[in-house]
This record gives sequence, C-alpha cells and structure tokens, in this order.
Amino acid sequence: KRENSISVKNIPVSIVIAVRNEEEHIVNLLKSISVQAYDLSLVEVIIVNDHSCDSTKDSVLQFQSMSSLHVSLIDLPENLTGKKAAIHLAIENAQNNLIITYGKIINMLGQKFERLYGLLNGTHGDKQYDSLFRDPQNQRNY
Repeated sequence: KRENSISVKNIPVSIVIAVRNEEEHIVNLLKSISVQAYDLSLVEVIIVNDHSCDSTKDSVLQFQSMSSLHVSLIDLPENLTGKKAAIHLAIENAQNNLIITYGKIINMLGQKFERLYGLLNGTHGDKQYDSLFRDPQNQRNY
C-alpha cells in the first residue's frame, strides 16, 4: 500500500436501506452484508420500511433474531412516503459518519458495499488507487 492511502478498516459505517415490498430480496441483501470483508462490530444497518404491504418487515425481524449483524428497523411515519423520505429518516438516526445508502435492492446484492470498501481502502480487485474514487490508470471517476 502507498503511504498516502486512506484506510477505513476501523471506521464505523452505517448502511441505510429504504425498503418497500422487498420480502423476496431483503434477507439475501442482509446476508450478503454480513459476510463482507469488514469488521461487523463497526457496521450498523438501518432499514426504513416505506409502508410495505408484504412480509418485508417480518423478514427483517426474523433476520434480526438470528444474526449478530446490528440491524435497526424503522417504520416510515404515515405522513411520509417514498425513498427520499426514508433515506432522510435513516440518516437522521445513523450513529456513524460514514454512510452507505442502498437503492434498488435486487441490483445491489453484495456488490456495492464490498466495492466501496475496496475503493476507500485504495484498491479494487487488482488495481491500486491514488484517491478515494479515481482510477489513475484510466482517469475514471467512481
């Protein structure tokens, strides 16, 4: 590693997930987060339920009871709706300064968190990075 690379190995992180009717995907996403190459004692997951009509909430509660991953479940108040409001509420409740937000769950299973972790640590795959989100070899920003 280069001397000026930034290491986030010991930085607490909050992962924010807004959900609505994601019973088919939420447990797989939580499982993928729980096997990341990161100290899970530094990870909090905040899930905001945006008025789901399916078993999303029950799936999260069941996962909570069986996992050591710190997962908080917040119901979006009746007077609020939508992903933007859900993410805002989650960020207000986050305990950590480094916050990762997830969008469409089906597209995110296990990829974003590990990729961001690698980028923040100055690597992604076999590449070495100068700064947080820039690949100096092809000048592409992430």
